[in-house]
Amino acid sequence: NLLAVCSLGAGYDVIDVDECTKNGILVCNQSGANKEAVAEHAMGLMLALSKKIAQTDRIMRKQNDIERFHFTGTELLGKTIGIIGLGNIGSRVAEICRLAFKMRVLAYDPYLSNEKIAAKGATKVELQEMLPQVDYLTMHCPRTKDSFGLIGYDELSLMKPSAYVINTSRGGTYKEDDLARA
Repeated sequence: NLLAVCSLGAGYDVIDVDECTKNGILVCNQSGANKEAVAEHAMGLMLALSKKIAQTDRIMRKQNDIERFHFTGTELLGKTIGIIGLGNIGSRVAEICRLAFKMRVLAYDPYLSNEKIAAKGATKVELQEMLPQVDYLTMHCPRTKDSFGLIGYDELSLMKPSAYVINTSRGGTYKEDDLARA
């Protein structure tokens, strides 16, 4: 008696689409429904990383008289962000970064033209071109056969040692073992 299956977010990876189709069950998603929450989460992670909030909190709970200059953070102002996937969430992250922090915004999205990416306030680049330039890499793509394992050791090795990777997309879009190795 099942008529339809719907997933929250842009991806269908949690639904057996082929089986649903075979049985005449409609499949849909709620793309963009959580855009603000996820974009704010990505920004919160960027701020926490740049200001070393977790490290400072941990050390302050363990000892007194810490050397505060060991925990000096960096500013987001003027940095470069690379965004993988400039859909609802990626576009909102781009907007916040550009307006609030005057960041240079690079985007890799093979489904959008140069003009569409420019209209969203970013510069379209290929992934291999983007990675060496970024201070922050944020992932906002659905998990598909094209994006599964998109970021691996080779891609991570192109990045600056000081760069951060933030994934608010689906698991599997980067290779966890490769991230740990890098």
